[in-house]
Amino acid sequence: MLSQKVGLTQCARDSDIGKWIEGACYLLHDHPNTEIQSAVDELTQMIASAQQPDGYLNIHYTVVEPGKRFTHIRDFHELYNAGHLLEGALAHNHLTKNDDLLNPLINYMELICRTFGLNEGQIPGYPGHPELELALLRLHHRTKNPKHLELAKYFLTERGKVDNKGENFFEKESRERGEKEYEKPWFAAERAPLWYYQAHKPIVEQDTIEGHAVRAMYLLTAASDLVRLEGASENPFKTAVYRLWDNMVQAKMYLTGGIGAMQSWEGFGPNYHLPQGTDEGGGYAETCAGIGVMMLAERILQYDLDRRFSDVMELALYNAVLTAMSSDGIKFTYVNQLASSDKHLSKREEWFWCACCPPNVLRLLGQIGGYIHSQFEEQQQINVHLYVPSEYEFKLGGRQGVLSQKSDWPWSGQVEFELKGEALQVGVALRIPQWARSWKVCLLSACSCRVSKQNPKADSS
Repeated sequence: MLSQKVGLTQCARDSDIGKWIEGACYLLHDHPNTEIQSAVDELTQMIASAQQPDGYLNIHYTVVEPGKRFTHIRDFHELYNAGHLLEGALAHNHLTKNDDLLNPLINYMELICRTFGLNEGQIPGYPGHPELELALLRLHHRTKNPKHLELAKYFLTERGKVDNKGENFFEKESRERGEKEYEKPWFAAERAPLWYYQAHKPIVEQDTIEGHAVRAMYLLTAASDLVRLEGASENPFKTAVYRLWDNMVQAKMYLTGGIGAMQSWEGFGPNYHLPQGTDEGGGYAETCAGIGVMMLAERILQYDLDRRFSDVMELALYNAVLTAMSSDGIKFTYVNQLASSDKHLSKREEWFWCACCPPNVLRLLGQIGGYIHSQFEEQQQINVHLYVPSEYEFKLGGRQGVLSQKSDWPWSGQVEFELKGEALQVGVALRIPQWARSWKVCLLSACSCRVSKQNPKADSS
């Protein structure tokens, strides 16, 4: 089992580079740094030079196990790595306005589009660890290439289905690879159970949220992106996302907003099984999973302003994500259990053998502005989800404006907004937290106030 875990971890190293590039490029926008920019440039050249003639780009299957590419999709993270490298390339392109990193990744996506699908000669599979679905939808937003949307939708709709022989893709792949039973990863007294990968049923048929917590969050985040693109009305993915969100929040989430109670598979246990520490057989709450909660909530808020999503997003930010990094930014937690012991002491480390969490924190903080606000252009409305000192620059009707907020939240409940622009007519929707027993909006220029002692269901504007 140790050798199996070593192999799985080594195969995910490309993703850490992708996440670091993504986060670094976000921060370089407003904070230029020649040393960091030089590192980004060097990595860009290294990645481009490592690409194979047909577009393939993965270090493990190029150097360690050449000839075995796309033979272990279930566990060996090829498509997960591709997704994080692509998201890094999109951030790099946005920063530098060149295609030095994006072009190699688009070429890789062309290979993946040719490789996966239900046509003759294609692999009828989908990522073992969701992430590429997210990246493809972001790429489609940039390129408008329908192939990228079609592949992301295929990955989401095909997951959990069985073929005409009643066989799931992961089972078929394992059989064709000649995998021995003892070679499969062991979770909850089962060998590679399909629920661990959220592949036990199609997403739209899943009743409860199961398996590895980070995988589940990335999968549902992509599904929510698809809902936004295709429209939320009577969308079966929307219904599934809401059903699984409710099960997670009501029965499988800690009071911190952390998720994933089970240490042995970094994921969800039975309903209401939420032990405080790992000595009790759980209490895991991985940092990446908390970030995943925020990602999912932010995507849903693109089409549904119900404050039940933004409340949880804020809860996770302050209690399951920011607490995972030391105040000086150089030490991190991977596990965030509520109780520690001498045997399982919760403490921050400078780095981890499996280093997924620190660069994930980096890229979250680099794009935190996107979690604070969103914009409905067709409604000429700015939505405020988080109360964080900030300035939001926007365009409406060809005119530019800035919405700034000052606050000492969460220590103080007073938030001040100022809208600057050229004769702007813009609506501002403010989240009223569910726990707020009373709230007041004062328009200082008009010297008028709006007061309520009742909690409205959704955000109020």
